Amino acid sequence: MCGLQIENDTDHTLICGQCQKQPPYYDCLSAVYWYEPPINDIITQYKYLNYWENAQTLIELCKNSFIASHKDSLIIPVPSHPSRVRQRGFNAVYELVQLFKRQHNFYYDDKLVSRCKNTETQTGKTKAQRKRNLRNAFTVNHLIEHDYITIIDEVVTTGATVNELSRCLKNAGVKKVSVWALARTRNKRYIGAQ
Repeated sequence: MCGLQIENDTDHTLICGQCQKQPPYYDCLSAVYWYEPPINDIITQYKYLNYWENAQTLIELCKNSFIASHKDSLIIPVPSHPSRVRQRGFNAVYELVQLFKRQHNFYYDDKLVSRCKNTETQTGKTKAQRKRNLRNAFTVNHLIEHDYITIIDEVVTTGATVNELSRCLKNAGVKKVSVWALARTRNKRYIGAQ
């Protein structure tokens, strides 16, 4: 469910102990790459240093996985708080989805959910701190007419952001929430993680 690897699970049917003990609100999480070189550098340069050419590179590297996986769901980006968008100058996830939209048709709503709480940056926080930081950070803005939603994010670290967003969506009546990310950090505690 969480998108982390389990040793010898070649058919991806096992559920890790953490997901069994405390299931996330989302139903599944998939990422195209592990958040490690060179992908982490490409994403960081795009997101924090305005390397706009890296956005197109990321789209080319990930487009087949994105389209094949989520063609029948409503796609939403992880929203940023308006002050964060002003500070950075753009919403990295929103811009990536716009590039996907130029090449492919899919159901999309970037106004469905907004970030109503200007949370502190998640960088450097523990999993528990991230969870507390994000509590009630999102709000649904209008009636949801889809049963199946896919959340798009560029990087999933602990999963706290997408989990809180999924909680908000499930509380609003969504039946199934998937998460699709460009990259996922590895959890070194899992046996078999490289």
